[in-house]
Amino acid sequence: MKACGVDFGTSNSGVSIPDGTSVRLVEVEGTATSIPSAIFFALEESQPVLYGRAAVDEYLDGTPGRLMRSLKSVLGSSLMHETTAIGSRSIVYADILTLYLRTLRDRACANAGAELDAVVLGRPVRFDDDDSDRDRDAQATLESCARAAGFRAVEFQLEPIAAAFDYERVI
Repeated sequence: MKACGVDFGTSNSGVSIPDGTSVRLVEVEGTATSIPSAIFFALEESQPVLYGRAAVDEYLDGTPGRLMRSLKSVLGSSLMHETTAIGSRSIVYADILTLYLRTLRDRACANAGAELDAVVLGRPVRFDDDDSDRDRDAQATLESCARAAGFRAVEFQLEPIAAAFDYERVI
């Protein structure tokens, strides 16, 4: 099983893979190792779904459609299981998150030259500071979306702990 780490951020996301005794960031958008956490659905259904900078650029170019950012911020809310209108179709928010995670995985696999089927996802200490049930639901939904995106094994690491590991590695 080949593993990777995913920092699925509110604004930007990135993927890392083991590289000998270290880890390296994977290029996920051209030569960039980070990608905006954005997805664009054109109203014209024959148009491809766009991700990252391409999604933002398409929206800024004035193409009729729907730009969705801050995908992570919906985790833990009832919206994750509801549908949203995109032109004449309706899509469940969790399916949108799955599309984004699948794209991250596919791009990382292409760059790594290997099938990445295990993931350690960074997660905030609390998705929701005031509601433990919503916090648990957020992690469960993210795990479900990661599995639907093609990861067979899914683990979580608290973001502050991941930052401490990185700091320790650099020193």
